[in-house]
Amino acid sequence: MSITLLEAMAHELPIIASDIEANKEFIEKKLVFSFENKNHLDLLNKMKYFIYHPIEIKSKTESTAKYIAENFSWRLISNQIENVYQNLLKK
Repeated sequence: MSITLLEAMAHELPIIASDIEANKEFIEKKLVFSFENKNHLDLLNKMKYFIYHPIEIKSKTESTAKYIAENFSWRLISNQIENVYQNLLKK
């Protein structure tokens, strides 16, 4: 999972990510647009889509930013890490 993608999505930036393994979670949840890795024509088509559908892209970036804020905030992550440590201490 890419911190760079998380930060970009949190700031409502539109993302076109290659379909590599590291981006799989975001692609499966439809948080980013994806293109076939090493396929420049697929990337070009996605870029054209961004240009010709700005309202849809804006809506998607807003909903994605909300999802990221609710599921990947540092407070949430730090609570999850704390729970892991607490569970380890109980063993």
